[in-house]
Amino acid sequence: MSFTPNAPMKKMSKKALDYLKRLKDEGAQNKLKRQDLSVMTAETPPYFYNPFAVGGDVSTVPVTTQPDGSVSYEEGYGPDYELNLLTDPDALPIGRQTFNQVLFDVTTLLQWYSQNGTPPFITTSQNQGTPFSYPQYARTYYDGDVYLNQLASNTATPGTDNSWIKVSNPTSALYNYFAGFLSSDDGTSMTFGAGSCSDSTNSVTIVNSASSFSKNYTTAWAAGSGNGGVPTGVTLLENTYYYDFVIMKADGTVDFGLDTDINATNLLADATDFIYFRRVRAHFTQTASTNIETMNQCGREFQYAIYRQDISFDATEAEFNSALPVSLPLIPVVGIFSAVCNVKNDGSSAQLDIYCSANVPKGTNQPRVLEFSGNTAAPDAFNVVVGVGEHRVISYDTNLGVNFWLNSNENGTVIIQTMGWIDNLD
Repeated sequence: MSFTPNAPMKKMSKKALDYLKRLKDEGAQNKLKRQDLSVMTAETPPYFYNPFAVGGDVSTVPVTTQPDGSVSYEEGYGPDYELNLLTDPDALPIGRQTFNQVLFDVTTLLQWYSQNGTPPFITTSQNQGTPFSYPQYARTYYDGDVYLNQLASNTATPGTDNSWIKVSNPTSALYNYFAGFLSSDDGTSMTFGAGSCSDSTNSVTIVNSASSFSKNYTTAWAAGSGNGGVPTGVTLLENTYYYDFVIMKADGTVDFGLDTDINATNLLADATDFIYFRRVRAHFTQTASTNIETMNQCGREFQYAIYRQDISFDATEAEFNSALPVSLPLIPVVGIFSAVCNVKNDGSSAQLDIYCSANVPKGTNQPRVLEFSGNTAAPDAFNVVVGVGEHRVISYDTNLGVNFWLNSNENGTVIIQTMGWIDNLD
């Protein structure tokens, strides 16, 4: 509404005139502020504890332009609101209730963002009868859950197909997602930290919110932290590897346990109503005990607290034709070894050549082996040479297998320690 000083004033009080002038002055100031948005960027946006006029009276503001020129969200306050109320019969006053409604709507949505961080889903009716087209990676809150959109121009309703991924609650999963579950042991019990991951089929998300969840690996499995973790169908043996699993019920209850089966068959047989699982690590028992061989964990890397010396002998070409087990589980891991070649007392020496070789089968219940050969044509693969007196740390993908080759006509002491592995956790 404009302020015209020369218009008839007999029906307007001094208070009203002062108010109109103040509105005009404030409008000019706000226009200048809008021209310099940097004024606002350094300020902390307010939190609306109460949406504007939450305790006042409001009047619904229509979405589309109105035939009578009254306020709408499409047009706002139209040109009729600029006309002189004292001289123009088409002039419209700024309605207190409608103005309250506009500010109430805006501040209510801002309060939602402040409290929830994710906007509510835009329904077809809210979008004037047309499904809203969401951009890829948009987030929305719908029917009690938060969803992440996977498609460009997505008009589907969350939960009706796979174009929306549910990122709240354990009822959907990101593919092969894994985070947390850092573990430690005291020789007889394994303790797992908080973590979340997709289950083995990538259909749900398993969440362990407990900062410390322990299972006793000397007693029969029983639900709950501090209780046993060994299922009925598993016998503990010395110098044997076992898989460690997180398991979950449909209601989100989480537990842990070990198994010899990669699919946790024995564990799930004892853990009634637990239907989801994911392997979170593997471990070996000690060489002369069924206690846990302690490993230090850093992310997906597991390193023996004391390296396991799996191979140590005086090698000749003839003696070197053999397959020897090493302390790695039969899962996709990158094995880490320490290799040393020493000079024998008689002055002879050995040089060790390490080659990648044929596939090692995954999932068979046999220990990993390193294939040793004498003076044979080397396969067409990478080569790591450990010379006399040298010490090398070697890693290789156990899905590819490995061959340790002794150079021709040489002798010496070969020592190989298994330091640990990097686990794919798939």
